[in-house]
Amino acid sequence: MPPHRRIISATIGLLAVAALAGGAQAHTYDPATIGAVANGTAEVRGEHGATGGRSIDAATMTITEGTKVSLSGAARNSVYACQAGDANAPGSTSTPWLRNGKFTFSSKPTVQGKVYWSNARVRVYTTSGGRRVITANGQPRKTPTGVFPIATNSTAYTYDQNPGSVGSRTVVVGMPKTPTRLSKPRCLPAGVIGYLSNGAALFNALDARGEDAVAHEVLDLCQGHPAGTLYHYHWPSLCVSKAGSTTAPSGIIGWALDGYPITGPRGTGGKLYKNSDLDACHGTTSTLTIKGKATRTYHYVGNYEYPYTLGCFRAAPVTDSSQAGALPGGGGGQGGPPPR
Repeated sequence: MPPHRRIISATIGLLAVAALAGGAQAHTYDPATIGAVANGTAEVRGEHGATGGRSIDAATMTITEGTKVSLSGAARNSVYACQAGDANAPGSTSTPWLRNGKFTFSSKPTVQGKVYWSNARVRVYTTSGGRRVITANGQPRKTPTGVFPIATNSTAYTYDQNPGSVGSRTVVVGMPKTPTRLSKPRCLPAGVIGYLSNGAALFNALDARGEDAVAHEVLDLCQGHPAGTLYHYHWPSLCVSKAGSTTAPSGIIGWALDGYPITGPRGTGGKLYKNSDLDACHGTTSTLTIKGKATRTYHYVGNYEYPYTLGCFRAAPVTDSSQAGALPGGGGGQGGPPPR
């Protein structure tokens, strides 16, 4: 991201917040504080009734910062990245919530506001040619975002002056319905690596500096934020993740660009997956319900241990051309400038 990432005037920030509060056609804005949904005292509910708060306390859950990044190959508890981070890239100015490499969401400032995007859309369907197609407009459906750009008079802005906004773009991505597993995993680019079920993009666990974005970046109530105009998550958002049942496995919460599904954090009997249960790409093989049919397949797991969703691609990913015009500098894919 270019150096001007950190430069945003108070006037622009306040005008942006005022515009949001004014009820622009794309959304409604609730000026109330984030409240129970973000602090874990209420159930976090997303599309299709997916829950994250009933059995996972979003506020007090202790998360360990991830530090392992590889440019040469896949390894458990690591991100196999296509490019190195830039130590001079923009990001949070300080991280006082990190204590001995651990943090809780209740100790982090949160981007305030609860914005629902009424024009948001997402559809997932299969074709007779053996493709699974995702169409969306990049805005999260039925799940809120915070107010972006971040309000200049907020605590969040003290640590992170992200000038990005939640934009709309045309997303049409077709990946194999039955992926072919590679003998050697592929690296993860900066930028989109998949989409969650609400239509919002999923990035890998790293920020532009090559650090754990969940631990370092200031995020909204659903743990998302924009890079330029591309709103995204770096982990299985608690507003989407199907973590409600302690007796049954989680369902599918999204799809990676190589065609493999991404599930929530629970396996057989509702047991939370730990990284020791998963392979170097943060995945495993189990029986999932896909289009109403029990299907045994490899899948990635969205859990609460770094790298959170994917550590690498197990199959060849397709290209998502929609992100080029949304990320700062027009990049974000392999070889492009790294996003937030």
